[in-house]
Amino acid sequence: MANLLVLIIQLWLFTGAMLLLHWFSPRIGLAPFMFYISAIIAILNFAELLALFIEPFPGIVIRTGAHVFVPILLVSILVLYIANGTAPAQLVLYALTGVNILVITVLIFLLIYIGLSDTPMPITGLLMQTDLINLQFLRGAIASTVTFFINLFLMTILYQGIRNVFPHFPMWITIGFALIIALWTDSVLFNLLANLGTPHFQLWLPGDVLAKTMSGLLIAPMVTYYLVKIAPKLSDYRGKDKRPTFDMLFGMFGGIKNTLKLLQQQMKEQQIALTSAQERVALLQDMVRDASHDLKTPISSLILKIQLLERVQDDTTRKRYMNELREQAQQLSAMVDDLFTLSRLDSNRIGEKQIINLTEMGNAVYQMFHPIAEQNHLQLVYHHPNTPIWYEGLADELERIFLNLLGNAIRYTRKGTVILSLDETADDVIIMVKDTGIGIHLDDLPHIFHRFFRAKTANQSGIRGTGLGLPIVKTIVDLHHGNIHVDSQVNEGTTFTIRLPKKSSGADS
Repeated sequence: MANLLVLIIQLWLFTGAMLLLHWFSPRIGLAPFMFYISAIIAILNFAELLALFIEPFPGIVIRTGAHVFVPILLVSILVLYIANGTAPAQLVLYALTGVNILVITVLIFLLIYIGLSDTPMPITGLLMQTDLINLQFLRGAIASTVTFFINLFLMTILYQGIRNVFPHFPMWITIGFALIIALWTDSVLFNLLANLGTPHFQLWLPGDVLAKTMSGLLIAPMVTYYLVKIAPKLSDYRGKDKRPTFDMLFGMFGGIKNTLKLLQQQMKEQQIALTSAQERVALLQDMVRDASHDLKTPISSLILKIQLLERVQDDTTRKRYMNELREQAQQLSAMVDDLFTLSRLDSNRIGEKQIINLTEMGNAVYQMFHPIAEQNHLQLVYHHPNTPIWYEGLADELERIFLNLLGNAIRYTRKGTVILSLDETADDVIIMVKDTGIGIHLDDLPHIFHRFFRAKTANQSGIRGTGLGLPIVKTIVDLHHGNIHVDSQVNEGTTFTIRLPKKSSGADS
């Protein structure tokens, strides 16, 4: 009975070590866990080679190698399959099968050496003296490899099948049932392949079934508690994934390839994310540099005006300085507001898309600017279809397009007409703003969407601006996967045409 107690302690010790390594895998990786499993398979072959047995009851023979380490190997794969997914379990299965094939290859060479022992060059050693290595032992090694391979598939398929058919069935019962059935199959199949036709078949089969049942019942509570209560807390836990019943089998040949593809895709996505982050940092650096320069001018002017205001006694001059201070403060406020808007758009801190009536939105902006246009002696016209144009997009940002383009058109047009036009095709929504203003030089057109850029005609006009309105419009158009086109002639006018695709928005007109 003492030997049986030692076997039980050995089972719990090695199983606990396996579960402990898996628990630490999110922090130290799966390499130590897989190394441990590889060591177990090596120990198993060594223990079987030593052929150590115990007989706790008359007629019941327990092998200290197979009856301890086979259950541990099976539950190791089951833990990987449930907690980490199909691909890692497949990789370990292939690795263990490869180790067994390597052992069989070594045994074949040993048998060849033994077969040549009657040559003039003698072969001596422990294996020759004890006659451990023979064809029957090789048959057992091959049977062990085949059985192990089949049992792992059977166990994972049985577990996943029960989970898919009876999703509310207690998980701990499913795990224990799959393990016990796999161990029973291991006992029967191994003895059929390895011992059928030999005296060992009837001697070993009952004890093999009983011993593996005992081993399964001893380690099942420990393993099921880990998988039900502890493993779900791991960061990479995959136990709740919906997987096909035969996922382990059907993915046998494509599993590694798919895993490598997945890793390549993840690396590609990480590289894209890194490149995007680097571009954002560079953009932020440029933005901070330009903003520092452009903010410094109005702030310096404000300080100078305040100093002059303190010395002025004349009411007329004081009033003029006050008006200039008000204009510069408004410009500074507009620039800060535009900077915050760009920062928010660059960091994707935007709201949810919603279905918008663009015709109504355009009319609201038209009504807002109509008094300003009349005050500047301009004709403001709004063209749109009789039926509403619906579009799924970012409402606040789309309104900003109307405000910026129409505001610029009125600001830089001294006389004539400003037209806001809204239309749609089967594929696109078209927003057009046309004016008869000062226009833009041809060599300035490629730069008008650059941040803080001011066209020569704008600077010459003496009209203040931040140089951020058009970059904001371009950013919003890009967020909606659209495009913007500009036509302009100096002293004749400018036309901005925006096309927003309906397909990316998902809205029906």
